[in-house]
Amino acid sequence: IALSRAIERRALDAGRGTFRVGFQRLSRLVDEAGTRRVYERLAETDLAVHAYGVGDTELPESLRVTAHTGTTEFHRRGWFVVFEPLAASDAEPAALYAIEVGDNRWDGFWTYTPERVAGITEVITDLVMHPSEPR
Repeated sequence: IALSRAIERRALDAGRGTFRVGFQRLSRLVDEAGTRRVYERLAETDLAVHAYGVGDTELPESLRVTAHTGTTEFHRRGWFVVFEPLAASDAEPAALYAIEVGDNRWDGFWTYTPERVAGITEVITDLVMHPSEPR
């Protein structure tokens, strides 16, 4: 969680770029007050904010987040926080990528390497665009 917050802070400080986050259930954006406040602040910037998970609630229109819903393993068990700054920015990319392997148990990694962050983004967008294809 601390690493997630650090990546969110990095994106918030930059204020521009693309930010992707996997919540498992999008209702967490509405039900968890602290999380909602963080994402309201992120949405107030010039970041393109994308949230992924099971569509178990309607997100308020005031929360300017692009929701990507589904019921695949990726949507139900994926936890990721990915920040990609604009190319002309001094900000550095960062990513956390994990899969739930048991009750509150996760297997994953984090990185600040630009090529790895780009690779994680590619996996995320591929899984959303082609959810039935194995990866």
